[in-house]
Amino acid sequence: MSSISELDSRDVRAFGRQLQRLLEPAYGPDEARWMSNIFLEDTLGLTTTQIVVGGHVLTDSQFETLVGGARRLLDGEPVQYVVGSAMFGRHRFAVNGSVLIPRPETLELVGKVTSYVGGKPASVLDVGTGSGCIAVSLKADNDLLTVDACDVSAKAVDVARQNAVACGADVRFFLLDVLSDAPNPGEYDVVVSNPPYICLREKAGMSANVLDYEPHLALFVPDDDPLLFYRAIARRCRDGMLRKGGVLFYEINEAYGRETSDLLVSLGFADVELYADFYGRNRMVKAVM
Repeated sequence: MSSISELDSRDVRAFGRQLQRLLEPAYGPDEARWMSNIFLEDTLGLTTTQIVVGGHVLTDSQFETLVGGARRLLDGEPVQYVVGSAMFGRHRFAVNGSVLIPRPETLELVGKVTSYVGGKPASVLDVGTGSGCIAVSLKADNDLLTVDACDVSAKAVDVARQNAVACGADVRFFLLDVLSDAPNPGEYDVVVSNPPYICLREKAGMSANVLDYEPHLALFVPDDDPLLFYRAIARRCRDGMLRKGGVLFYEINEAYGRETSDLLVSLGFADVELYADFYGRNRMVKAVM
């Protein structure tokens, strides 16, 4: 049976190969190789080339740090949490157990908003900001935007603020529970959200590293109300959070594309469009107020 004691090499290249072999039973060779490289690069500040070429001898401190991190990886903790960051587009975002790890699909949502806004000034609200990856990316790449972002979690807002500072993005963050009767924070040209959308019954098909480490508050909705957050946000938009003619963008559960579209139509939105992600799954919706 594989164990952490098999990590005994002080050569970084050999250490990486040992770690990859230990990770392969759980993740397969390709993902294990990727995880091992990311872990070594981010922990040691080395490039992939420096790791592959080898010759870097680990100090006692570096070796102990790597073994400690490797133990977390072998326990199933996502590599992004172990190294404390994740790339999202052109920017690196700090992440921890208080926020979801940014996904490539969400970057497509950012692209949809960016294409819609173009080079015009606009006010944007990101609802359920988490790490701030949507709000910070939008502002960092387009200074003409005025960007606000909110979340129900104070810990998530703290992480998002840290990321905004690191990326040089002037974003205003605040706490808001969209399910409460708190007043709307203002009127915006664009509202964008990647809210919780995974039904509790879907847990059985999810990987342990997501279930055991990522925040359930940001993942799950009741089985009997999968559109809970979409409805709440859309109603707030209708009641003054989105200006007339403004646009709402959602990342959605692919299983509820038609239902989400129908909900928006029933609440008075027009020009509702479903968009597929790069896997061909319906994962985004755009609607006009």
